[in-house]
Amino acid sequence: ATTRTSCPWDETGLVPFPSGTSHVDVTLSTNTKVLLSSGTTITGKLRVPAGAELIFADTSFELVARSIILNGRLRVGSPTCRTSAGTQHTITLTGSRSDA
Repeated sequence: ATTRTSCPWDETGLVPFPSGTSHVDVTLSTNTKVLLSSGTTITGKLRVPAGAELIFADTSFELVARSIILNGRLRVGSPTCRTSAGTQHTITLTGSRSDA
């Protein structure tokens, strides 16, 4: 088995994604690393501003949002730490092109 190193979900200083399974709009704080570890529905926009990171945990879940505005980073694993076999992350966008 390959040893996984530098897993993003194991970094120190991670902030948990806002609790609850349903949100209207979510804007991550600048200069934060936010860990999403379970499914959530955002009926509005998810904003990841420059300097912010949204990190997916090594668990299967679905993220549903009308739109995602990504000026920061989205990380799912790393070159030295792939997600576990069978882990699935689903992103479902429910809005239209004009919602962006």
